Amino acid sequence: MDPQPVQPSDQLLPEPEKSATIPWRDYLWLLLGSGSIVLLDTWSKAWTIETIPVGGAWLPDTLYWLMPYARLVHTSNVGTAFSMFDSIPYINLIISILAVAVSVAVIVIFPKLGREEKMLRLAVIFQLAGAIGNLVSRIQYGHVIDFISVGNFAIFNIADASITVGVALMLLSVILEETKNRGEKITGEKAPED
Repeated sequence: MDPQPVQPSDQLLPEPEKSATIPWRDYLWLLLGSGSIVLLDTWSKAWTIETIPVGGAWLPDTLYWLMPYARLVHTSNVGTAFSMFDSIPYINLIISILAVAVSVAVIVIFPKLGREEKMLRLAVIFQLAGAIGNLVSRIQYGHVIDFISVGNFAIFNIADASITVGVALMLLSVILEETKNRGEKITGEKAPED
């Protein structure tokens, strides 16, 4: 008795995995979002170098009343945030290598984040922008240009602010997800998707 030939069926074929293909629009949002911040950061640092002497402070005449509390001050920084570790030999190279590693990791991981995780994706966009913004500065000038001074807080730049916003969004995303999961455990019902 000869075996009957198997007819091809759509039900027998495995469905292609969604994670196997990386949609171009995932990268588009990552590149547009972080790229815009990097361009603004790079331009603002170049403007600071051309406009404000090192150690000098500036504000437009109309905002001069803010001078004791907020101003633009041209400083440089070879270390990390708040000038930490700036006395360590080769710190600029070490931080540059770390920035490249973080950037590559973000680019690899970003498409794997669920599209429903909007806040987490936004956090990653801000963090990538900050890492690349300060990396560009280190490569271009040999140090990071800082210029935003508010009160007695450490002087920072747009890339630093971008990293801080990214970390805050990531923490908020984790807290909200944890709260949602805790609520599901208590009620026994799955929360509706946004």
